[in-house]
Amino acid sequence: MPSGARSLGGLVLATKVGLMKGSKNGIVVVPGAPDDSKLLAHVLSGGMPPEVKGISQKLADDEIALLRRWIETGAAWPEGRSLDLYEATTDVRGGRDWWSLQPVERPAPPTVRHADLVSNPIDAFVLAKLEQADMEPAPLAERRDLIRRVYYDMIGLPPTFAQVEAFVSDEREDAWERVVDGLLASTQFGEKWARHWLDLVRFAETCGYERDQVKANAWRYRDWVVDAINEDMPYDQFVVQQLAGDEIAERTEQSVIATGMLRMGTWNDEPNDPQNYKYERLEDLVHVTSSAFLGLSVKCARCHDHKFDPIPQTDYYRMAAVFWPGAIEPRAATHQGGPSPQELGYENVLGWTDRATCYLYSPLRAPFVFFVPSW
Repeated sequence: MPSGARSLGGLVLATKVGLMKGSKNGIVVVPGAPDDSKLLAHVLSGGMPPEVKGISQKLADDEIALLRRWIETGAAWPEGRSLDLYEATTDVRGGRDWWSLQPVERPAPPTVRHADLVSNPIDAFVLAKLEQADMEPAPLAERRDLIRRVYYDMIGLPPTFAQVEAFVSDEREDAWERVVDGLLASTQFGEKWARHWLDLVRFAETCGYERDQVKANAWRYRDWVVDAINEDMPYDQFVVQQLAGDEIAERTEQSVIATGMLRMGTWNDEPNDPQNYKYERLEDLVHVTSSAFLGLSVKCARCHDHKFDPIPQTDYYRMAAVFWPGAIEPRAATHQGGPSPQELGYENVLGWTDRATCYLYSPLRAPFVFFVPSW
């Protein structure tokens, strides 16, 4: 149980003080005397951990033996150590060591048996996995296969007959690099790979529900993503502009268009309970942000500490509070649940900004910003 969480029977096993204090029924661990320790007795009986859907969760024999030895040798506890439910990832729960919460680092390529097949570091990682599974790599692909693979991978379309023949007959040492560079420079590269990101952020050009109205100018966000990929925008800017493109110092029409990511969810212009619906909209904003950028599904913590991801309920509402100043209150359907052009500072933009900020739009100059207490 994490420190500060609600305990059952007064038993807290997160700290040494809690362990030695025991529960309302008395001491549960007697250092040096495992047979007199109620904690071990409950584990041996299969009572702890409790059954899940009628299936026993009893610890393995070697784990029980380890617990017995720990009590027998004095139940040593590191000074100041406090156990935390979200400390480490397990088979059933994510922890703060979850991959998406760690800094990006360049790992050292593994050593492999088929070192002669390694032409770049990625090859080493692929070969290492094959060797772990005692599998042999497939034979090297022919040039006709290679060019079809790279075309499908990079732009999602097959090469023409002329492109295949040109590559097969190209005897220059950098023939492969020329094909790859050409595809990277193609606008179709961004079009193909933007689809993956657009799926993550639930991109749609209509509002859903019964009327399923068209979202005016949603296509501009789609094009922004395509252009960002084709222009090789640094990932940190890719993130910042979508979450705060209306707030950054170098604010432009394009950065405000990027905030359209927050507008891509469904919009119901006649909810049964308008005040309740704004919380549904908050949930959508929290979920798309956490799932796309953190690799975590945070929305379950709206009602309780997350059972599988390292997100307590308080974190959900801290994240939701970021979006609270936005246009989540029931308002005119003409803006489809978003800020007006005056608030955004630009016409023909499907974007997001706080209600406390208003921009005077002018097609001849940059927006002028002023602040108002509320709308």
